[in-house]
Amino acid sequence: MFVNPLEVNAKKEETTVSDAPSTEVGVSNEVKTEVDVKPVEERPENIGVGPYNVSTPKAQNVPLKSEKKVKEVEIDYKPPSKGKTILLIAFFLGLIGFVIFLPEISKMVKERENGMYNYEEKVITTGKLKCSMETNTTNLDKSYDLIFEFSDSKLESGHFSFFTRGDVSLDEEQMNEMNASCKKLEEATKSMAGVTIRCSYTPGKLTEEHIYNYISIDSEQLETVLDANGGKNLEYEYKQNIDGIEKNLLASGYHCERE
Repeated sequence: MFVNPLEVNAKKEETTVSDAPSTEVGVSNEVKTEVDVKPVEERPENIGVGPYNVSTPKAQNVPLKSEKKVKEVEIDYKPPSKGKTILLIAFFLGLIGFVIFLPEISKMVKERENGMYNYEEKVITTGKLKCSMETNTTNLDKSYDLIFEFSDSKLESGHFSFFTRGDVSLDEEQMNEMNASCKKLEEATKSMAGVTIRCSYTPGKLTEEHIYNYISIDSEQLETVLDANGGKNLEYEYKQNIDGIEKNLLASGYHCERE
């Protein structure tokens, strides 16, 4: 068979032109691609996933944070010390005791509020009672220091000191008269048992000291001497109750204490 070479060349050129992409405006070369998508087989693990075969990783046993914390707390727990336990027990015992004795406590508080709460104060029945007082006149200052010795609340002896102070020039005459009276009593009682009187005078100050041992004193004789020499009557006597003496002195303005 005879083939014309010109026809063969013309076919080659047509093939070359049709295969080359067109560069003219408005001319499109559409390339169709067919994709063969096969449906995924419906399996239990693929239900609800979609058209794509995507495998789901299996869940692993991962410990939760809360479990870790619980383990840490159990490891770090320490029992309370013995001291705290004892204090706690003592607290509860005290609370129970308070509840049990609450009526008595309430009664005590009420009695104290009403002035009915009385307590026994230790009273000295053998010792000394010391009382003091200061007074003033228009021109003289006087002070009194009294010491009583007693046993079983009964008077045994007394030591009394009297001090008088005045102006050296203005009160000299009055002070001299008081000193003279003291000296007279001192002289009159020198021979008496149980009585000692001393007088000391310096310008502006007179000190009188009277010491009585009541167990040895003749009360009638002493009363006579005091009356004759301008002295005061005997105020106290042997075995006189010290409580009564203290009460009278306090009522007169003295400050007293026992020792």
